[in-house]
Amino acid sequence: MFVNSIKLRIPLFLFLMGFASGVVQLMNLTSLDYIITVCFFAFMGLSIYICEKIGLNEKKVNPLIAFAIIIIGIGIDLFTVTYT
Repeated sequence: MFVNSIKLRIPLFLFLMGFASGVVQLMNLTSLDYIITVCFFAFMGLSIYICEKIGLNEKKVNPLIAFAIIIIGIGIDLFTVTYT
């Protein structure tokens, strides 16, 4: 059976991981690696908390849109790796 719609929870989580990784990689703090790690987890935690509170994770979307969201998150992560 083909799935007509899926919840946005997992695609949004994967997008946020790629986006957070990309943003943290843009920080130029080479001597303070532990601060980068803390910033990554703080950004992820805050983003997931906000998405849960406003109910964004419960929205249903087309699987192709969910796949596109995941690809955009991975693309942001890969794009920032090449420019750091």
